[in-house]
Amino acid sequence: MNDFILEVRNLSKCESSENMAFKERYHSRLNNFNNHKWVDFYEDGDGQPNVHWAEGCHDIGLEGLNNFETRVNKEYGEDKNNLIYRTYMLESDKLRLALNLQARNIGAIIQINNFNSLLEERKDKIKEHLNKLLEICQDKEVECDDEYFASKI
Repeated sequence: MNDFILEVRNLSKCESSENMAFKERYHSRLNNFNNHKWVDFYEDGDGQPNVHWAEGCHDIGLEGLNNFETRVNKEYGEDKNNLIYRTYMLESDKLRLALNLQARNIGAIIQINNFNSLLEERKDKIKEHLNKLLEICQDKEVECDDEYFASKI
């Protein structure tokens, strides 16, 4: 397992004076994590979330953050206890909190994973059912299109 250093700076600290409010931007860095020299999670000058790697990859804005989370879920999400998955998602959640962004839709991810599991479990039964329908069509010399199959399910 790789050793890594978690460095957190500038957690949305606000100071106010009579004429203006000064807000330091959020910034968090993972050093030497998952074969990356560093990965920065930060708020840019426009108040948008960013994920930036030392190697040059850069996810910008809310869409970029969503894409980052999707990639992490796809690559590491099968085991939600995986250190890499948990660390990346923790950093993403901290960035969302600091910028007061909507939370990740965890329910949808779980539903998709459950749906895929159900499909995998029932794949043979589905195939068997479709093959029976195909045999019926061939025996009766009925033209079988998508509508016909849909009406038999």
